[in-house]
Amino acid sequence: MVDFALTEEQQQLRALAHEFAEKEIAPKAAHHDQTGEFPREICRKAWELGLMNTHVPEAYGGPGLGVLDGCMIAEEIAWGCTGIGTAMEANTLAEAPVIVGGSDEQKRRFLAPMTKEFRLAAYCVTEPQAGSDVQGIKTVARKEGDDYVLKGSKMWITNGSVADWYVVVAYTDPSQRYKGMSAFVVPRVPSSMTRSIAASSGETPRIFATSASVLPVSGLSFSLLNPTSKTFSEPPASIIRFSHESLGVRISLITRARVAGSRSRLRHSS
Repeated sequence: MVDFALTEEQQQLRALAHEFAEKEIAPKAAHHDQTGEFPREICRKAWELGLMNTHVPEAYGGPGLGVLDGCMIAEEIAWGCTGIGTAMEANTLAEAPVIVGGSDEQKRRFLAPMTKEFRLAAYCVTEPQAGSDVQGIKTVARKEGDDYVLKGSKMWITNGSVADWYVVVAYTDPSQRYKGMSAFVVPRVPSSMTRSIAASSGETPRIFATSASVLPVSGLSFSLLNPTSKTFSEPPASIIRFSHESLGVRISLITRARVAGSRSRLRHSS
């Protein structure tokens, strides 16, 4: 018989995440939503408790937790605020392609520091004309010597204005469609190259307490995510990332619906 019961460690992890959401996130969620202030200190406290970067492998200093563990954390954090939860989860969005397709040197350079000090990362796919339709992106990469020069623009990049590094998806061979896509690990660009987008909304409270940015990448020169591979493997790392992280997004939305239902019942019973 298959046992779906949580282990003692998983129960403790879920309790830790819920306590954090209840004490640290929920009381401050409205402030961050109304002001648009990035919840840096909340994220820092979450990092100190081990609630961020949970999928980083043990070989690179992380706990190496699985998808279920990540979903449990995302569910409880979303109980406090989906927007702040998104800011926390953005690290995982960027780390996933590096974990899946990065070289050992890149993993040591970009993943290992995430577990030693508080840092933020961002995943850059969305463009003015392309979002979930990844094949519609226009950003391209041209090889020059040992590096590639990126040309294009990304927008609505979660944590884009505060990230220490980025994973940028671009075409190295547009004629090959997704097989011609590659990913690049990009250290933080000068602050003048990112522009924050107003992200608060009175109509949809507690959803946008994060940082979204326009990120021009034209003229920037960087290394391929994995120098030993010209393009994404099949399925491409971007699709793996979406398949992996969409679980967390769905969990967060279900949690918000659960919270809304609970509050509605409380109002009707009072």
